[in-house]
Amino acid sequence: MRLASIVNAPSKAAETLRLEIEGMPAVRARPHGSDSQRTILYFHGGGYCVGSWQSHRGPITHLAVAADAQVYAPNYRLAPEHPYPAALEDALAAYR
Repeated sequence: MRLASIVNAPSKAAETLRLEIEGMPAVRARPHGSDSQRTILYFHGGGYCVGSWQSHRGPITHLAVAADAQVYAPNYRLAPEHPYPAALEDALAAYR
């Protein structure tokens, strides 16, 4: 099995829930049975032009387990379809 497959595979120790944050599709990941109040707002890599929470599902779930925290990851608007400052505005809206 390739390392990329292992890293991108979602953690079996975390549950995910699809939701919306300020009108953006998003996901929340948290360890099974956790009642932690810790929260991480996760913005996937990709230079604001590629990627989504779907493409980063593995790292998001592993981060939730490692940090014993709930991790929220919004799908913000990407360039070039949505030029600057769209992604920045979405990131600020998700944070607020």
